[in-house]
Amino acid sequence: MRTSSERLTRYWSVLVVSALLLAACTQTGTDTTGDTDPDGETDGGDQIELEIWAQEPWMLPSDDFAGFMEEYPNITVRTDLKPEADQLQQMQARTGAGQELPDLVQDDNFMIEAHQNAGHVAPIDEWKDRWEDEDPEGFANILPSAWDENVVDGETLGVTLLANMEGFFYGVEWFEEAGVDPTTIDSLDGVLDAMRTLKGLRPEGIPLTLSALPTEGVTAQKAFLVAAGAEFDGAVPNLHSDGALYVIDWYKTAAEEGLLPPEAIAWSGGEAQGAFLGGQAGLIVDGIHAAADFSAEPGFEFGTDWSMFPIPPSRSGDQQDGNHANSPWTWFVTTSTEHPYEASLALRYINDSLVDMALNGAGPFRNSEALEDAQLQEPWPFWDDTFREAYLESTPTPAGLNGGEVESILEELFGEIVVGTELTAQELADKYQPMLDEL
Repeated sequence: MRTSSERLTRYWSVLVVSALLLAACTQTGTDTTGDTDPDGETDGGDQIELEIWAQEPWMLPSDDFAGFMEEYPNITVRTDLKPEADQLQQMQARTGAGQELPDLVQDDNFMIEAHQNAGHVAPIDEWKDRWEDEDPEGFANILPSAWDENVVDGETLGVTLLANMEGFFYGVEWFEEAGVDPTTIDSLDGVLDAMRTLKGLRPEGIPLTLSALPTEGVTAQKAFLVAAGAEFDGAVPNLHSDGALYVIDWYKTAAEEGLLPPEAIAWSGGEAQGAFLGGQAGLIVDGIHAAADFSAEPGFEFGTDWSMFPIPPSRSGDQQDGNHANSPWTWFVTTSTEHPYEASLALRYINDSLVDMALNGAGPFRNSEALEDAQLQEPWPFWDDTFREAYLESTPTPAGLNGGEVESILEELFGEIVVGTELTAQELADKYQPMLDEL
């Protein structure tokens, strides 16, 4: 299971940095208009090299831009994988050493503000408009949210082509034996009732596996907060809001009834997944991209061993209280690139490669045509109209530059619940909200 806590807590000491001078864009020989035509022909420009950074291999086209370089023979692409937490720090290190930044970078959407403060991000409105003029069909398939959530002070700072969404993976055999139909679960109360039924059939089993290990223990908690309609101020939840109190009480009830494993306080995401893969657990909350991991597991077959359904954005089923949450990743062009147009062409290639990227393990994306592609049944066999609609309605998980500190406090709260506590939900909110308010 994924969490941003570990990488975020490493950022706070490096957020303040001198802004990059934009003079590089006006130096002799610098090209800000692009010498590469959309048809791959050149206007006499020199060979161009683009340096592109991403977090994971599946966040890049599966051919590593081979087709792009064939289409544009004057452009050479060099990609580099930067583990989560590295982009901001390594870019600041380059700036401090007087070195050029990469041309195109992918990072978590909530980190764009930090990159902007550090002077890394160049507005791309000019190249966005040119994309629409030169490739209107491909441009029209991009969901508006991919652009809208990257607009700051009227300028477009990037495009969010990938955005993962959390959901429930469930053990098909256990659900069938218990007579639980996941298609009828329309609320978080319904999930809790299903867990009770699962426990009744297999008292020794784990209805919901999770990780409560510090730095890994808030993925499910945050997804539930959004689904239950908890109030947020940036990354900070209001634990006294109705939605947050509901979630605290939900997990507290699950822990008291033995529906959560108390040993999860020491479990990593891998150990939580292991319990699900081994059949000891009936449910696990994870991102859609994890379907590739489960599909690749020998002897763990979709439909007979596992399937998936969205987290219901309702507490009781009487009404929609919150929303489905997604975790977006943004591509941005840097301020020091000499070739912003060519970098935007690489973005077009990524947008055209989204289905292939999904086949290589990527999560879902902000592209209406790609989301309808029949090939998605291979990496996401559960992908149907219900899931597609849930994804299209999803909103980004509330975030901010203090997100790492927020998650550390939520992890402490989560751990206290999992191991057992005599405090009520209200008392837990009273205990932890002042810590959050100090951030």
